[in-house]
Amino acid sequence: MDFIFSRLKRLFIRKQTKNRIPVIDGIKAFAISAVVFFHIFWVLGNYMTVENLDKILLSPGMPILLNFNGIIDMFFLIAAFLGTAKVVNLYQSGKFNYGYYVLERLIRFIPLLSLVLIVYIVAGLPNPLNCWTNLLYLNIFLDFNQQCMNWSWYLSVQEQFMLFLAPPIAFFLYKFPRTAWWIIGILGLYAVYHFRMQAIQQYQFTMPAPYHILYGKESFGDFFTGIYTLPHTRMAPLIVGCILGWAYVRTNFFKFVGKIRLWWTLPGLILSALIIVPSFVLISPHHGIWEVEAGQMNLALTRHSTTLMFAVIFILLVSGNSVLKPLEKFFSMKIWYPFSELSLLIYFYHLIVIEVLYRIVVPENPLFIELMLYFIIAYLISFILSAVTNILLERILRDWGYKIAKRKEERVFVP
Repeated sequence: MDFIFSRLKRLFIRKQTKNRIPVIDGIKAFAISAVVFFHIFWVLGNYMTVENLDKILLSPGMPILLNFNGIIDMFFLIAAFLGTAKVVNLYQSGKFNYGYYVLERLIRFIPLLSLVLIVYIVAGLPNPLNCWTNLLYLNIFLDFNQQCMNWSWYLSVQEQFMLFLAPPIAFFLYKFPRTAWWIIGILGLYAVYHFRMQAIQQYQFTMPAPYHILYGKESFGDFFTGIYTLPHTRMAPLIVGCILGWAYVRTNFFKFVGKIRLWWTLPGLILSALIIVPSFVLISPHHGIWEVEAGQMNLALTRHSTTLMFAVIFILLVSGNSVLKPLEKFFSMKIWYPFSELSLLIYFYHLIVIEVLYRIVVPENPLFIELMLYFIIAYLISFILSAVTNILLERILRDWGYKIAKRKEERVFVP
């Protein structure tokens, strides 16, 4: 019992350490809630007719719900920011060892993913025989209809970047900042060019749920595996996160932004907002169906602008700038800490829970308020499953990874 209580205390009570940034807890809590909220409707498309979907698309709140899929870029930005900041810190102290960096990340994620895959298989969800590709982070290269637990594409993209690109980018930023800017610029331009060109060519596939029903699952699968989940099309938030992580450790950029007065900050925030607001406007109902062409082309042209918007908000919140000070205080509240700690596990579990819920009770003609009820139930169950997994496994793995890395540093670098 003492073990359980001590783990519960670590999960629900946040200890403020020197390097912890409290506002990130609130950002992650909001982001994972938005992802779960979006997927409530995304999965619903598999269980309803086009006629019923057509009715609920016009209910209040749906445009906001349908645009929550872009929030995943904030997770990429935060992961790259925190990971790069840690690597740069290790470079500064002379304690970075790539082998143990990789080992720590594998220990952190692979056993957790294995456990969730077992739950996925027990729930009777598709393609269990291909689960091995998830453990090797290769699932994103399979056809959409062959993927096991296809939403784990996020972890595959993140870890391919963090294992193979983040350390050298951090090293060059630390050692040769001018050279590194050229490398980052080339990677960023390639990502922007590749995504926009392919998205414009295949824009009929680029809409979120329920368009996989309206246009057919095959077309949606082509978009999902051909553009949406590939590492190079997600490069923008990851590269921006790397740059910000380096700037946080090595420069006074965030302190400088924090001191900028309100009247200088507001124009930049408003300008950034104007870039992303059209994605909430151009996707609009027309003649009983969604006028998708405007929204599709808009999504193709604003994906990287979304990253810019998220980056501006993230910088202002982390720097403590006065323009977002009330929001910064709100996101820094200790209540968000457990949601932040469990965000990855909630992401893993929530679609399994949603699928099982819809198998039990499929809403015949749901409105926004009914989908909110499904969201609350799915989120609560996912949170409980995540808390149990955190107490019994995740925290142990995380501590084990830290100990291994620390022992290696002491053995190699301490005389």
